[in-house]
Amino acid sequence: MGAGLDLSGDWVGAMRAMYESGDDASWAETLLARVESLIPHPLVGIQWAEFRADGRVERVVEFSPNAVARDAAVSFSPLLHKFEVPAVRSFFFPKRSVVQVADVLERIRAEVEFSDAMHRWMRKTGVVDGFATTVQPVPGTVVTLYALTRGVASLSAPERAAMTRLGLHIEASVRLRKQPEKLVAILGPRGEPEYLREDVSLKQLPPFSRSTPALDADALGLWRALAAGALSVVQRTEGRRELTYFYENPPHRQPLHALTDTEQDIVGMVCQGYSAKAIAYGLGISEATVSTRLKCAAQKVGLSTRLELVRLAAMITRDPRARFTETTLTTAENDVLELLSRGLTNAQIAAERNRSVRTIANQVASLLTKTDSPNRKALAAWQDNQESPA
Repeated sequence: MGAGLDLSGDWVGAMRAMYESGDDASWAETLLARVESLIPHPLVGIQWAEFRADGRVERVVEFSPNAVARDAAVSFSPLLHKFEVPAVRSFFFPKRSVVQVADVLERIRAEVEFSDAMHRWMRKTGVVDGFATTVQPVPGTVVTLYALTRGVASLSAPERAAMTRLGLHIEASVRLRKQPEKLVAILGPRGEPEYLREDVSLKQLPPFSRSTPALDADALGLWRALAAGALSVVQRTEGRRELTYFYENPPHRQPLHALTDTEQDIVGMVCQGYSAKAIAYGLGISEATVSTRLKCAAQKVGLSTRLELVRLAAMITRDPRARFTETTLTTAENDVLELLSRGLTNAQIAAERNRSVRTIANQVASLLTKTDSPNRKALAAWQDNQESPA
């Protein structure tokens, strides 16, 4: 049972809204106006957080069309500034790109003042849970799009994918807002070049852009290059003409000098908990390329497996969202573990992941073996221990 996202809605419009100009407040207002119809919950908002060099909270700004959410943010902001670094990491840098609010609150239950205040507010407003996608577009900045719900927020696989892709576009759009825009090219309605920077050829642009992209119902499958690592593609209407702008918009990279830029991007996204499918979408490449580049990167630095590479990269880059202890688990096992920790049965997990019950049973058995857990309850406790700050 999903959380009720409208997957048939105007996701293209939401993506376009992210790349509009204006100040941060107008950007958030425009985006939330689009998102309200896609995420039909009364309490939807954007949290923009910035951090000091020591890892503590510097500033938290809340954008929401709902007065209840805005008032709550004003009350909770001083408490967030009191967080020590381990709590900051647990709250603002979750291990996955899409999380449930109840899970995040459970991880920071040691922050008694904040936890008590939040639970009092939830009881007063009737909020039970929620879900959020969190991105780190530039160092020291975290942007979260959240929705609070009056029931358990159990996202279906398509809904989780939709939120992940939406998050990738938020990350790319914020990078464009926070970093100087470098215009590479402008294409006209039929793909004809109206501007090309001297050092750029038309062949270097994403192939889809040389003809008008079809805006069909599969909005979430469109425009991979919007979130691509090398370029961001922004469609804007000027008068009656639809123009396509290309900007340099590379993600922030921690240097791993033996690896290519693409390999660094892939490794960094794996450290942040993105699946191969999400990485492929975010970088505008195929899933097969993701797997191949990871294997090549591991070989370049003398490691036998890509999992060892991810563990090493996490330590080198010091990404706050990096997962050190779970890198021995496959992506599928991590997904099963998350569902299992919510109390779902094998049959329910199988339905959620569109797999057979036998496959899920085998994956649960593998999890029990890898974590040395005697039963499912111990396995769920093992996950809680991995998520707690050291």
